[in-house]
Amino acid sequence: MDIAHELITIIDDPAIPDKDRIMKTRSLVEAMTDRLDDSEAAGRMRRTFNDAYLNLQLAVMADHPSMIQQCRQQCRSIIAEIDLAARAASGEAA
Repeated sequence: MDIAHELITIIDDPAIPDKDRIMKTRSLVEAMTDRLDDSEAAGRMRRTFNDAYLNLQLAVMADHPSMIQQCRQQCRSIIAEIDLAARAASGEAA
């Protein structure tokens, strides 16, 4: 399983994230963004994802179904954007 798919699996998990899962998610996003040539863009993408993932965690804790769905979609979109940029930076086909 590639990193993007692993992140999507984590995003779709209905359980409230514990510390280990949060740290794993951050580590996976960092691994993806480390492939980018532009460290400023990589940092921006990491921060954008972390903000979206925090919102998802809060929505899950609040048990707010429509917000959870919206936050998951936002996280998926950011993951897709990071994956596309990482693949382009490493010369891989999307």
